[in-house]
Amino acid sequence: MLGRFVVRQEAFGGIIYDTEHFCFYAVDDEGIKIIQEISVSGLDEARKRYANDHEVLSYINNLESIGFNSAVYSELKVKHNPTVSNSLTAPVKAYLTVTDRCNLRCKHCFGAFGVGNEMSLQQVEYVLDQLEEAGVCEIGLTGGEPFYHPEIYTIITMIVERGFTLQTTTNGTLINQEFIDTFQKYGKKCFRLSLSFDGIPELHDSIRGRGSFEKAMSSARLLKKNGIEFAFNTVINARNIKSLNEFLQIMFDEGIYSGSFNIIQPVGRAKNNAELLFSREPSVMCQQVQFVKNCIHRFAEMTGKSQYMYGLSIQPDGSETYGDMGFLAEIGLKGCAAGANIVTICSDGRLLPCIFIEEFLCEEGMEFESIFDKPLLEIWDTSKPFTYMRKRDVDNQCKKCEFYQKQCTSVCPAMSTYYYGNSSTPMPYCQHNISRYLNKQPDIER
Repeated sequence: MLGRFVVRQEAFGGIIYDTEHFCFYAVDDEGIKIIQEISVSGLDEARKRYANDHEVLSYINNLESIGFNSAVYSELKVKHNPTVSNSLTAPVKAYLTVTDRCNLRCKHCFGAFGVGNEMSLQQVEYVLDQLEEAGVCEIGLTGGEPFYHPEIYTIITMIVERGFTLQTTTNGTLINQEFIDTFQKYGKKCFRLSLSFDGIPELHDSIRGRGSFEKAMSSARLLKKNGIEFAFNTVINARNIKSLNEFLQIMFDEGIYSGSFNIIQPVGRAKNNAELLFSREPSVMCQQVQFVKNCIHRFAEMTGKSQYMYGLSIQPDGSETYGDMGFLAEIGLKGCAAGANIVTICSDGRLLPCIFIEEFLCEEGMEFESIFDKPLLEIWDTSKPFTYMRKRDVDNQCKKCEFYQKQCTSVCPAMSTYYYGNSSTPMPYCQHNISRYLNKQPDIER
């Protein structure tokens, strides 16, 4: 059972995860040593021992200010995993695909979901055992449509009662009373519940199926009525960007103020629906992405809430900060998170650095190992797809870029290969390229 804080030793020192506030902290070697010492000797004894060391006392006080009290220390077990080059010793977040089944056939789906494999409860429990042992903090519950799994509410209970925090996205068509009851009970452990909306009603329905927008909106209203916090998740594509402001006005009028926006990935079904994909011409794509950013900035200002856009948190005042994993910049983990701090566990047990690069890695001749055949940490440490991702380098444009030095979220090898034929080239929608191309083309027609 994970406690309020998960503490894991790493090569640079360690990480702390607060399961109540869903936030990470990076600490150095000395910080980890102090935490370990206090967990053995107790907080009062440590204060006596370091009574004349103001620096250590200040550090102890800082820890106490975020919730490290005597009770926390007495129950704390610092995780020690084998050190892995160019990554954390284990993922901080695992995306768990409990089912490939889905009741929709969305044109922009990153897979070919609809039918297929499904994890049993015994398999889920086995996976959770390994994630807990490794010190994984967050679980992204995914599919297919995760709520199509016949035991999904039992699975959610298993996840949150072990101490993991939960994130999940649903198409919103299967929300019922059991859904309401579960999230009223466990909502405080869910750092993000998202409902998928892909634009104004007619566009949404053309992508997801007739009547799906109204079903999702009815579910959204039901969640609001029952006091369940959620956000909407939108996959930005070449068809929905021109009506994006109109769509965001609809969400605002419905009182749905928190959004997450992702650029369509050219994989799975999406790859076969070219009308949805962004232009391969860099200057045009940069135009498209900048227009999207402007829309989201406007929505953040309207709502007074920060909005999330492919790694960036866009603030109401117009500023931009790096997202939930921004702390990783402090420890030198930049660029693609796949295999460095996240993992995807497929419904058949295969471990992927990221679901979006499965096709790319297959084309590179990679094979994926199963958690049902090999322990998680062994695959994480030695499996070829993971070691390959960690050895990848970026080009000099990236290395010289100020945004890369902070934390870059724009180097996806699958996307770069699709658009440029080179997995190390910066994406057309990276901040560097937007600045480079922005003034070369007229505005997109609104």
